[in-house]
Amino acid sequence: MTKVTAIVIGRPGKMSETLARQALNGAKIAGADEVELFNLNDYKIDTCIGCDYCMRHSAGRGEQAFHCFRKDDFNFIADRVLDADAVLYVMPMFEKYPPGLFKVFLDRFGPFFDTAFALEHQQLVESGQKDGPLPDQRLFKTRPVAFIAHGGSEWTTLGLPTMAVAWRTHEHAHRRQTPLALEHQRLAGGQRV
Repeated sequence: MTKVTAIVIGRPGKMSETLARQALNGAKIAGADEVELFNLNDYKIDTCIGCDYCMRHSAGRGEQAFHCFRKDDFNFIADRVLDADAVLYVMPMFEKYPPGLFKVFLDRFGPFFDTAFALEHQQLVESGQKDGPLPDQRLFKTRPVAFIAHGGSEWTTLGLPTMAVAWRTHEHAHRRQTPLALEHQRLAGGQRV
């Protein structure tokens, strides 16, 4: 089963949603079993305050290892992204950059979507060096990420590199190296793990 999720940041029913729906229709034609669209403007996503709660606290039994204390809709959207086999981000460009809500959304990913951090946590728990639940295994699923930027000026092309920061939030753990992963690699005789 293939699931494609579109994350839109734009006015409801306008260009961003129209482009996302067209892309999702194309995904259905290409064989996606399920498609879904979420416009972040329809959800309450608070800003990250940099408190490091997500890094310092493990959840209770049966909950994921990393979570934010804020009570908003971020975890709902993050769960949809983790369930997806492919993710599409669609948004207009405002003055050379994506909307501010996109940055707010990315900031909230923090350690929650940092696969290198999650892999290190998992290794520490599995080796008995740390207590707590294992990270959500959906974090380690490789998934393609695509971007559609639109606007009415030549500045739209400058927005795509800025949007590409989101790709890092979905990058698979084996592409990133933490000190623990590098040490593990050294102990494994230089073979990448």
